[in-house]
Amino acid sequence: FDAALPGGQLLIYHVDESLAEGEASGGSYPERHLRVAVVEADGDDELSRPPQFGLGGPSDLFPGTMGVTAFGPDTDPASDSYDGLPTEVRLTGITSLPAAVMFTASCADDPRLTISLAFGSGTPAPLQLSAHEIGPPLTDLRVTIDAVAPAGGQFASGGTSVTRDLIRQDGSATWELTGEPVLWLTDFGLPPGSGTRFALAFAGTASDQSDFLMDTTRYWIWIVDPDVLDFTGDWPGSWQITHPDQTLGTTWHRWSIASSPAPDASPLLVCSGAAHSSGVSWPDIHYENRAHAVLTSAAIAPQIAAVRLVHFVETEVLTTGIGIDGCVAEWVGPDDGVIPAVPADGYPAAIDPQSLGALHGRPAFAGIDPLGADAVPVWRVDLFSVPDGPGPFRLRLRLASNGLWRYRGWLVTRCDPLAENPGGSAFPVAWLPPADNSGPVLAWSWLWEEATTFRVEARQGPQAAWQEVFDGIATTIDGNDYQYALPAGSGPLGDMLSDAAARVEARITAHTDLGDVRSRTVVYYGDGGAPRPSHLGRPYPNPAHADVRIAIATDTRQPVVLTLIDMRGRLVRSWT
Repeated sequence: FDAALPGGQLLIYHVDESLAEGEASGGSYPERHLRVAVVEADGDDELSRPPQFGLGGPSDLFPGTMGVTAFGPDTDPASDSYDGLPTEVRLTGITSLPAAVMFTASCADDPRLTISLAFGSGTPAPLQLSAHEIGPPLTDLRVTIDAVAPAGGQFASGGTSVTRDLIRQDGSATWELTGEPVLWLTDFGLPPGSGTRFALAFAGTASDQSDFLMDTTRYWIWIVDPDVLDFTGDWPGSWQITHPDQTLGTTWHRWSIASSPAPDASPLLVCSGAAHSSGVSWPDIHYENRAHAVLTSAAIAPQIAAVRLVHFVETEVLTTGIGIDGCVAEWVGPDDGVIPAVPADGYPAAIDPQSLGALHGRPAFAGIDPLGADAVPVWRVDLFSVPDGPGPFRLRLRLASNGLWRYRGWLVTRCDPLAENPGGSAFPVAWLPPADNSGPVLAWSWLWEEATTFRVEARQGPQAAWQEVFDGIATTIDGNDYQYALPAGSGPLGDMLSDAAARVEARITAHTDLGDVRSRTVVYYGDGGAPRPSHLGRPYPNPAHADVRIAIATDTRQPVVLTLIDMRGRLVRSWT
């Protein structure tokens, strides 16, 4: 529709991302609204007012026939949210040009701060606090720091509250504490995992002489708990279970050894129906419709570089790679901000935007993992890197479902903190070019529990049945990035690869003490295949205040240049 807009005109949309595509909010006009609505410059709300539901016209555009050159919290229509709160979104100087429209966009007129808080080593521990200024400059700044009860200690100056001035560093946008050092005395005998949440209240004066106020919180862990992700002891212990949508029919359980379906009888984390508090009814379990269950760990130690998850997923799917229900992992920062946790191998699916579940439109784990003999889960393994930046961080696991069809849910058999991030895939598998004319080599590595035997399955095309082509002790290889290999040779795999135009899929299953763990599928094209179409994914999260992740799909046999360009078309940076 936008292609038919008159030149030099701006159309503004109001998007409510809490609604699925095609869904409307509750209530009736004028409270009722769609996920995407046009902001009408003339403010008459004709497009959404029953019964006529207008088609729109030049007066709905900016500046349009009415010459509307601004949009913000103090205009009509305003940039307020649907609950009437100001969003601080402002467009000014909206001007028509012959083949474009020009305007200035801003999200706030006030200064903002990004905060870094840490404590040095020693007793007492010195506070290291800095604030980076964004937006209009400040002329002065001070902070009051309160340790929220239970504090787990006090400031060396006495009490759990302290106020200090900050000073701008050499004309930069960074402010740091001035005056006497701020020292903290930790209580003696705190248990592992203990920490303190600090409430920070900043106050100062903006360059226009207006008052500046900002409140935030930060959490600091004092006693490292190496078992912070352990769920085999007291349950829930330091784990927190929440239900954001107040739908209590689905929740997180810890199944004990006595009822665990895991081959090694280890306890499991299970997100499924509230009635399935143990594994006695396995595999006859299911989560409920319109579920939203969240499990959050305590703060993990700064020394932890990554987390390994060994898990089983069974959720509703629309088609291959498109889920209706699903599961995601996230990181929760010290200020309760959420950062997506993206597995090293990427999420294998995405939740359909029209799903009514809380994860609609997001990359996720979704699908139906297989059950082996005696209904034993076949596991998958994924790696999550702990974010850079001031921590500590907490791991959060979420399952959300749509309004129809129920499946078993999410099972986790291992949630392991790693002091070193091995990098790359959690279960590397690849087709390697042949050293001679014997055909390609299927190679893989297994980095975890001892696995001396592997099963290799292959098929010709996604519609064919999987065929076992090897099961036993794999051949080790040296001088390569992989540990094991299965040459094409003869036999079933060789027969599949003999066709020059063959499309052969393969996957590896490692037989381990914790059960069977299956890799993702890798594909070999006998003729090299058609070049893979390049695809630049949408940034996530958006908007963002920290890391932004962009998925790129391309033909990896050719070098690719990624460029970052600003809004005026100027090259900012490029990567090969």
